[in-house]
Amino acid sequence: LMTRLYDYPRFGLPRKHGNRYVYSSNTGLQPQSVMYTAPDASPAAAPLVLLDPNKLSTDGTVALSSTSFSKDGKLMAYSISRQGILERWCGPWGRGREETGFCFFF
Repeated sequence: LMTRLYDYPRFGLPRKHGNRYVYSSNTGLQPQSVMYTAPDASPAAAPLVLLDPNKLSTDGTVALSSTSFSKDGKLMAYSISRQGILERWCGPWGRGREETGFCFFF
């Protein structure tokens, strides 16, 4: 019964960062919502996955805690927690910058 109650798509409100919009979406039974980016807020805009926190761990113990964007919207920093404990801040995370990001471990 509980599975049926939670199995429906959910969307977060789009927020503008620079010249792109960022929003979250959950298909229904995903543990965490996936962050997407799109050129505009219309339903016809082709979204790209910005960050999928469900892929941060195989056992589901890592969660996306918070995000912050640069004024121009080109970079994103984020924090993650493992088993409810804030573990690190990571950034900058931007298109083509995944390999050059950094993390501060606590």
